[in-house]
This record gives sequence, structure tokens and C-alpha cells, in this order.
Amino acid sequence: MERFNRDTAGELREFLYTSCVHDAKVETVEYDRRTNSVRVELYNPIFGERIAFTFLDIAAALAIRGRQRGNWGTLVSLTVEDDYSELANFLTEPGGSLRDSLYMLFQTFTGEELHIAAKEVAVETAGR
Repeated sequence: MERFNRDTAGELREFLYTSCVHDAKVETVEYDRRTNSVRVELYNPIFGERIAFTFLDIAAALAIRGRQRGNWGTLVSLTVEDDYSELANFLTEPGGSLRDSLYMLFQTFTGEELHIAAKEVAVETAGR
């Protein structure tokens, strides 16, 4: 299991670039209030690879429903974002806790978006 934070965002970008996240299907998204964590599990049926992201010490999480037709939950993009303004627009108390967070954006072919800012993300892979 690899762990990334804001200081190692470049390594996380490299991991995403070489991984099988594009065309992966979002299988589960679970928030654990007790541990203040979000777990997102992906499966890429083309390559037979599973990738699980566990976001630790969540500063913000936002889900936006898509409006387009198509195969729900298939990723078109998964990025590490440098600009927090999009996420900050939705927060009632912007700034503060986001500055030290790692911000990732999941986007699907049908327009769903999942924005997560957290202190750290743990990544597990299986398959291939």
C-alpha cells in the first residue's frame, strides 16, 4: 500500500498516469464518519485491476450528479488538482483546512464528479 499527501502529489500523479484508472468502474464510495475517511474502490475490467483509494482526515468531500446518458460510474478522468477554487466555492467556511490537503477529482463519462480533499490518501492495487 502506498501513501500520498500534498508534498508527494507529483508521485501520485505519476502513479495515476501509469495505472489503469481510465475506463475503470466506480464500485463503491463509502464515508466512515467515525474515522473521517472515504474509501473509493475502482475496477478496470479491461485489465482486471482493482484500485482502492482510502482518503484519511477528510477536509471536504463533494459529489455532483451527472446529467448525461451512458454507462454510470465509468471514469473518464482522475486527477490531482492544484486549484482548490472549484471546491472552495461549495464550502461555507473556505480556506483553512484545504491548504494542507491533497485534492483529487474523479469524473465519469456521464458527468458525475467526486471532489475529495484530505490530508492523505492510501492506495491499494490488486490484479494484473
